[in-house]
Amino acid sequence: MKLNSALGLACLAVLMTGCQHVYKDYPEYRTERQVELIGREQGDEPVDLHDGKSWHVWRLDSSQCLLDELGAKSAAGGRSEGIVVLRTLFFDSDNEETGDSKFNSYVQEQLNKNKPSPNPIEKYRADRALQLGAASGQFLTPSAEGHFYAWQMPDGTYTVDSVSNDGKGGVVVDTSASASVPNLDAAYTAAGGAMTPNQLDYIQARSAELGATLDWGELHRFWLLLGFKKRGGGYTLDFLKADTSKGVERLRSQDFDSLNALALWVDQNGVKQDAAWADNLQYRSNGWILIGVVLLVVASVLFNIGRAKGAKGVTIRRINGLDQIDEAVGRATETARPVLMVPGLSAQLDGIAVQALTVFAYVVRSAARFRTPIRLLNYNPAVYAVATEIVRDVYLSEGVPEQFDPDSVRFVTDRQFAFAAAVAGLIQREKVAAAFMMGDFYAESLIFAENANLVGAIQVAATTQFTQTPFFIAACDYVLLGDEFYAASAYLGRQPVLLGSMVGIDWAKMMFMAFVVFAVIVHSYQMTQKVDLSKLPPETRANYERLHQVYPDPNKDELFFVKMTKMKRF
Repeated sequence: MKLNSALGLACLAVLMTGCQHVYKDYPEYRTERQVELIGREQGDEPVDLHDGKSWHVWRLDSSQCLLDELGAKSAAGGRSEGIVVLRTLFFDSDNEETGDSKFNSYVQEQLNKNKPSPNPIEKYRADRALQLGAASGQFLTPSAEGHFYAWQMPDGTYTVDSVSNDGKGGVVVDTSASASVPNLDAAYTAAGGAMTPNQLDYIQARSAELGATLDWGELHRFWLLLGFKKRGGGYTLDFLKADTSKGVERLRSQDFDSLNALALWVDQNGVKQDAAWADNLQYRSNGWILIGVVLLVVASVLFNIGRAKGAKGVTIRRINGLDQIDEAVGRATETARPVLMVPGLSAQLDGIAVQALTVFAYVVRSAARFRTPIRLLNYNPAVYAVATEIVRDVYLSEGVPEQFDPDSVRFVTDRQFAFAAAVAGLIQREKVAAAFMMGDFYAESLIFAENANLVGAIQVAATTQFTQTPFFIAACDYVLLGDEFYAASAYLGRQPVLLGSMVGIDWAKMMFMAFVVFAVIVHSYQMTQKVDLSKLPPETRANYERLHQVYPDPNKDELFFVKMTKMKRF
């Protein structure tokens, strides 16, 4: 009953979102909406979202609620027609505590997203100047999603603040970590060093072009953001490619009325490494490597498929667990006991569950030939539906459709330990002779394996959860490790395309491993050689000279990548 009620309310939420009924005012909305919800309990007064919208919450029962997002309906000329429900969200859970947690978390997240920053960057600068009694302030260098700012004190010293953005157009500054230094050079040192020569040249030329000074900046993985304050008022935001070793590339520019507007736009538009306008940025200089790797793998696969179709074919090593399928089914036939199959606890019909069912199709085929009973227990309804059709087709292809028993393939439950108890109970009641457990397994893996071991069943297991593999190894007769699980369909079917693909992928893996070994040897050798500064990018050379460094830095060295790929590493 509760499920039907929840489904109906969820459908109502969708319908309310799709059609906008206009209410004259808030009291009319509340009265009519209560009738629509069959007299459900009213929520609190609307929650203001700071953008002309509001929320109203309807408590349906202890673990269900509806949230209406309300907005004004405007007619031509800007005249208000009333209130409309812009969208409706439905929250449901098994218990009141979890339901409230989901609802409250969503509300808090949305309120924080819509609430303006308590500390806009211009306010920070004005308040900080008064607090310090500073004569002036100066932008130093950009940092990861922030920047360093220096305040000149009346006595000529400087105070350096590390400024981070708060995601709402404002800033967060830990003043207790601010550094006091004697001069501007020391301020740059406290900020991690000045910007690179190429960046400084760009800033000088751009400042002259705009009649502006650099007043803001942020450093991201793929680009650098610089904000120039123009003498006539307003700001210009430049987006630069982060790799400046071979010159600065400006990707785009945008003007703003104020620094607050600039910072807010950067945060609201998600100017991160996944920004929409930065398509293929990281592949512009080295995309050919990715293309080459893909072509190499494809060539390896196609070549080995051709070999597999040839007269000699290809061979793969024996996999003991798969070789024992016929033996396990034969033992079940001799003892007149069933064969158990469990395709894991996948939350959906994914590749892992499909791979398990592919192996089980071979098991069912062997069982059908010997008229051996089977039990295929499923955790997920979608997996159950596919498993039923696969088993039915196997019996039909073997010419014995009458042997198919619909009850041999079962959907048990989608609750983890209820499923574990049901499987363990079936093992003990029917004393299965063989157990095949393949797919996603978690804490219940040892429950299955121990119970099958108690009844003397031959066990073959495989799982993609590496934390459960040791339990299967301890309690099962055979365990497929790593790629053996994914190779099972090729191993059992012996189809040329599958065999050739598997061997081709193995060839590609060996080539990658050989390159890793080669790179480690070359890189280790270079770590023992003195650095030729003339071969380093400008900013790296400056750091080496400043630190009087002779040997490569194992954490920051660019020499190997410059020599091997003729390009700068990100």
